[in-house]
Amino acid sequence: MGQTPPRTVFGEDGLHGTIESTAWPADDPDARVSVRLDDGVSLQRFTNGLHTDLGFQAEKPDPSLRWMRNPRVNRYSHLAFPQPIPGQVIRYAYLWRSEYQRGQDEGVKDRPCAVVLMTTTEEGDQVVTALPVTHTPPSNPDLAVEIPHAVKRRLGLDDDRSWVVLTEANRFTWPGPDVRMASCDDPASILYGELPGNLLLQIRDKFMAAIETGKAVTVPRSE
Repeated sequence: MGQTPPRTVFGEDGLHGTIESTAWPADDPDARVSVRLDDGVSLQRFTNGLHTDLGFQAEKPDPSLRWMRNPRVNRYSHLAFPQPIPGQVIRYAYLWRSEYQRGQDEGVKDRPCAVVLMTTTEEGDQVVTALPVTHTPPSNPDLAVEIPHAVKRRLGLDDDRSWVVLTEANRFTWPGPDVRMASCDDPASILYGELPGNLLLQIRDKFMAAIETGKAVTVPRSE
């Protein structure tokens, strides 16, 4: 297998880096490309398609490129993020339970998620529980809460109907590697805004009831 010269890469979050010389051809299932981002985080490209596409591309976009962070670390650790507060709606790469059960540790799609719980460990870490927001109508209306249209507009979301899913949640140490900034190097842009207090209480209480009756699960995320 040949070597490839360094090439610039970029991500959807505005980070840049360089592809380092490495084994290439894309048809080789074991081929991988090491990437060094400007902030020092190491990435690898796996061509066997087993890992989530994080949106990193070479200068000439290639739809076959698939990237993953290696190791899985928080590449935003140098930034000052807003403090997590229940009721916040954040931009987050949510990992569905079905994806977790298949062995994935990266969410496929960034989506709005509602922070419903926040606790602090003895070590001082802030642990957040976030519920996904989806356009898919719930099969059981009792296990989802629709976001009113007026609230969606205030949050800057689209006009389609959306529900907060109550059957599963991601639990992670804040901010973690999976929050997403809408604007490069602007930590505040992970926030859409906050839910009204009465809507938050409705979501939280229904979620806790679903947990207690075994109808909801929490998916742990790596730090």
